[in-house]
Amino acid sequence: MEFVPAVLFVRENDPDTKKHTEFADTNWHFYALGNIGDSKKTDYTRAYDPDDMNEFTCENSDNNTNNGQFQSGVFMYQNVRAIETPYAAFDSEKTYNENDIVVNNGNIQIYDGSSWSNATLTGWTDSETPYFAPYTAPNTMQYLFPITSSEWNVQVNGEYVNYKHNTLVNEKFDGDHSFEFRYACRGDYRDGDPINETDGQDNDAQFDLNHDVVLALYEWLVTATEEQYVAEAPQWFVKSAMEFFYAYTHYYTMMDNRAKNTFWHFAKTGTYIEVSRPVKALLHVYEESTDNGQTWVKATGTEIDPNKKYRTQYAFDLWAYDMDTALGIDNNGALVFPYGKEDGDYRTEGDPSSGYAFNGAGSIFWRRLKKSFSSELVDIMT
Repeated sequence: MEFVPAVLFVRENDPDTKKHTEFADTNWHFYALGNIGDSKKTDYTRAYDPDDMNEFTCENSDNNTNNGQFQSGVFMYQNVRAIETPYAAFDSEKTYNENDIVVNNGNIQIYDGSSWSNATLTGWTDSETPYFAPYTAPNTMQYLFPITSSEWNVQVNGEYVNYKHNTLVNEKFDGDHSFEFRYACRGDYRDGDPINETDGQDNDAQFDLNHDVVLALYEWLVTATEEQYVAEAPQWFVKSAMEFFYAYTHYYTMMDNRAKNTFWHFAKTGTYIEVSRPVKALLHVYEESTDNGQTWVKATGTEIDPNKKYRTQYAFDLWAYDMDTALGIDNNGALVFPYGKEDGDYRTEGDPSSGYAFNGAGSIFWRRLKKSFSSELVDIMT
């Protein structure tokens, strides 16, 4: 596998243009700019360390899925901070059945067959009373961050009420929703199932571990306070890699590489970082110390021990993929955007209804990175 910096032009040579598959002429056409090479390695050789079963890559499947932009599920609804729910608004003209659930005036209510009552909430520890909104699907830029742990984890009848948390825990990681595991060390995944197994070990158990790592990243991303986010970012991802990815896609107007066409690679970085707020989902990639950091061993147990210190050398970086929308070219190869379009700009200047020039512009991952590390991004681009 080799990549080289290149600018590629292509043309079709057959004088009979009716036989052409792409162009109606025999002229040269711009095709790509970047580090170009063979990305189609076999599933047995994609990983940096084929002996490390905890290394994996998670593909973001599309731009408009429930979780592909790391939406928080909290937004301003009728000028009130509200949690988007999976439930519809109460309709006085509708006939309801026993155990039906609706949202009514900011409350979640359950029908017992004759009357409505407010649902019992679990997982809510904030002092303020929550306000719930019916399923609304607002513009992705409207989702707020950070949100509280309660806003993310509140439940009714054992189900997460926050719509985005609800869809995330029910995510199949099969490519038909928001994410799909690819190129794991034990083989590739297709439609949520492992293929090309490399060692015959328990893929289901490893799948669950990988799955929980992604869910933990998501929860940290939407709930970390600004202070926590800035301090803990290097404990979750290779900050310089993410900043470079943002700057590169920004500089070359790669409008389709901020949600879809991003591969989230989780692996050893070679550098250990002490974890300030360890999470259970990452215990399998932690080392622990019981003597205040003098000696470290592989973490034991199934719960975080507050009397131990934890460190890890695992973090996320991003693999570039399908970067064919550079320099103003859209998904169909048409030159439609002028140079200089940014992730907050509309496709048609001044027209919000035209949508954002960058697919995934509302991604909380990139919005947080841009907000908190803007000066570092400027340094990279200058």
